[in-house]
Amino acid sequence: MATAYVSPVGTAAYPGTVSSPTSLATAFSSAGAGDIVYIAPGSYRGTFTLGVSGTAGNTIQFIGDVTASQAIGGISAGVVRITNYLNDASNPTDATLLTVTSRNYWSFTNIYFDCYRTANTVYAFTLSTCTNWSFNKCVFVSKLSRGFIITTTANVAQNASFSKCIFNHGTYAIDINGANHSGNYSLNISINDCVSYRTFLQTFNSGAGTNTNAGGISIYNLTVLDGFTTQLYQSNTTHPTTIYNSVCLNSTGSFTLFTNVSGSLIENYNLVSGSTNGVTQGINSLWAGNIGLDYGYSAIVGLPAPSVNAPYLGSRLLGAGTATGAPSTDIDGVSWYQSLVDIGAYTYSGRNNIITFPATVPPNSITIFPGSTSQSIELYLGATGLTSSTTGLSAYYSRTRSSPVQINLVARTITQSWISGGFAEVDPVNMPGIYRLDIPNEALASGASDVTLTVRGASGTNGAVLTIKLNAAPLTETQTATAVWNADRNQYNNPNTFGARVVQTTEDNRDVIVTAGNQIQIDNEQTFYPTVGQDLDAITEDVGRWTLRNNVLTLYGPDGTYIRRIRLSTLGITL
Repeated sequence: MATAYVSPVGTAAYPGTVSSPTSLATAFSSAGAGDIVYIAPGSYRGTFTLGVSGTAGNTIQFIGDVTASQAIGGISAGVVRITNYLNDASNPTDATLLTVTSRNYWSFTNIYFDCYRTANTVYAFTLSTCTNWSFNKCVFVSKLSRGFIITTTANVAQNASFSKCIFNHGTYAIDINGANHSGNYSLNISINDCVSYRTFLQTFNSGAGTNTNAGGISIYNLTVLDGFTTQLYQSNTTHPTTIYNSVCLNSTGSFTLFTNVSGSLIENYNLVSGSTNGVTQGINSLWAGNIGLDYGYSAIVGLPAPSVNAPYLGSRLLGAGTATGAPSTDIDGVSWYQSLVDIGAYTYSGRNNIITFPATVPPNSITIFPGSTSQSIELYLGATGLTSSTTGLSAYYSRTRSSPVQINLVARTITQSWISGGFAEVDPVNMPGIYRLDIPNEALASGASDVTLTVRGASGTNGAVLTIKLNAAPLTETQTATAVWNADRNQYNNPNTFGARVVQTTEDNRDVIVTAGNQIQIDNEQTFYPTVGQDLDAITEDVGRWTLRNNVLTLYGPDGTYIRRIRLSTLGITL
């Protein structure tokens, strides 16, 4: 299993690196089971064939790195677009954008597919006899043509899904050519939280009008803005196609829900505006009345605005769906309004009316004393449930002007003690996406000015970058005071320095005793007495403390009152 990196100008051999990525075509022909392929923002131009398969439990994941969390080739955040437009100013040669034949266990996430075809009878995407595939958070645009043609193998389940995807095609978004079998069988295809601007789903055998006995397509929270939602030539009533919580609109009044065999399509909890055929109205469906979508009204009048095709506040679509089998959030990942599942792909939520793009965020930085040991940090990775053994997750550190060193992650709990490479989720409920990382002592050793750490690579994570400055941190006022006043006096007594003055004053500020011989004695250690021929005036007061400055002795009483000042040089004494 490998982690691969792709950019629009990549030329390296598979799997490439962050600094030397490979090409999309190379990844499509070289990826192996369980590989994660990160695709940098940019336009990938041409027509493509996926020539690789994963295995059960080891799906090949192609992920658009829209936030540039992997920092591939220094490319900033943006759209990851696969297109057959060789330039955006002219139409390309008519051709299928993506072809996949008998390839299994693969997925696409965060991709904008953009195709041009010349007729509404041809397809942008061809999937033939594939199984165990999925598209998540993708946009499919095909000018003039149909979207997908999915051809199945008789009595073989697709085990496939479209989730949080948007379709805009000249006509049908998805055609399924279901091979007939001696008995009815299920395709096991799920479609959740999707939007289609035109006619959505058609099933048949070999061609429209001929029934297939393949069935088992499950649809939840779909919004079809115009045209057929379903046009089923399907005889399978054992495994019917089912549709729930969906907005099904046909502005011409023509068919919205169509099947030519009664019982092969089951619907409930839907808004149906248009004609139907072969369908019994679900007891909770809305087949009459208003539509209830916002259509951008709230935004243009200055109200808290949902998505353009979401229900407005107070719409009868809000809370009118069923939670059974439904996705937990809408197409944008927003929780259902008031925790009740709506009809349609969007819920009501006041969103920011100004479209912004994610900016490149400079790495965070902290300061740690060089040579520190057993240090732990917390990082935000943007996903819950990660462990030290999560597929693709990796950690590295790089000291100043040194090659990266991998950190071998070790499973820990948040309360366990430090261990080099320890990795633990802090609290998935109260602090989702936050993880503890135990920094190897070698990373913080003296000899470098800084060290940069990265943790990245797992599906769904934003990745994290942290720069640690290996400097002694500035002291607080309290720390400074403590360090100065608690210092060893014998280490700070150089002549003519502040330290020496403080030490001298501390030494001098001691008890003074005047002896019977009119001599000045300090703590029975040092006695001042005049040289021959000099007189010291009698000291009759009680002496408490004294100070010495510029060889001038100043005496104070026990209560701190000034007594007298004696210039010691006149007595032949020099200190």
